[in-house]
Amino acid sequence: SALYSSDGDGINFSGDLWFNRKLNTKGRSFTVRLSGGYNNSDVDGFNYSKTSFSDHSVQDSIIDQRFTQKDNGYNWRVRLSYVEPLGRNNFMELVYNIRNTHSEVDKASYSKSNPSSDTYDIVDNEYTRNVKSDFLNQNITLNFRSERRNFNYTIGLGLEPSRTKTTIEEVTETRKSPSKNYLNFAPRARFNYIWNKRQTLRIDYRGSASSPTALQLFDGLISQSGYNKTIGNPDLRPSFENRVFIRFQKYNPEKASSVMFFGRFTHTSNDIVTITKFEDLGRTTTYANVNGNW
Repeated sequence: SALYSSDGDGINFSGDLWFNRKLNTKGRSFTVRLSGGYNNSDVDGFNYSKTSFSDHSVQDSIIDQRFTQKDNGYNWRVRLSYVEPLGRNNFMELVYNIRNTHSEVDKASYSKSNPSSDTYDIVDNEYTRNVKSDFLNQNITLNFRSERRNFNYTIGLGLEPSRTKTTIEEVTETRKSPSKNYLNFAPRARFNYIWNKRQTLRIDYRGSASSPTALQLFDGLISQSGYNKTIGNPDLRPSFENRVFIRFQKYNPEKASSVMFFGRFTHTSNDIVTITKFEDLGRTTTYANVNGNW
């Protein structure tokens, strides 16, 4: 038998600021974009589970807890772009992106010193922890863009270094995982064909990296209900996603009709997935990187 309940509230907000400056009439320009966000939530909850076995030599498993959990995080991003015209209708663009994502999970769990009491007065060390995670990602991309009468295209290649860092504070110890650094290529391509203002075709390709969450990187037990438990994996690597998007649209104003077609394909390297292993008395869930998901 099991009973789990929680009640909480949270806030989140985000914002963007753009600045663009034309440096001449031929297309030279400079752009700055600043963006960021913040999220916060507070939860109070109750967790009870009891697992009984017909084999009386195996002891019943009982979890009876009250807990509080605070989740908060923030992110910021800076994007700089410089465009230089190259002859007629050709442009070279240099782009630099830097973004940082910080997340923190602070959970305190309490159990009873007296099972017959209604007071939860003992800190449950195994379930009490503070986990902080930081993901810093940079991207340097050089794009070539060409514009013609009926079509335009962009081809770019970028380097994307990233770094992850996790700190776990428990009741009895503090653990800091070493910073992990990664380097990915981040290609980009876009093609637009324009028959006229009413009929267009667009094909987009992008590659980008994503970080594991603080809980996924936790080196130890995340949660347990009876003999079922979830553990983290501190060896997780950031995933890298390749995305292709196709859009065709045709509009006929005389007949007030339109036709649109959308297609999307995604392939992920080092995709972060959930893996569950079934054991004699329950199951263990963790996280791992796999290749080839699409």
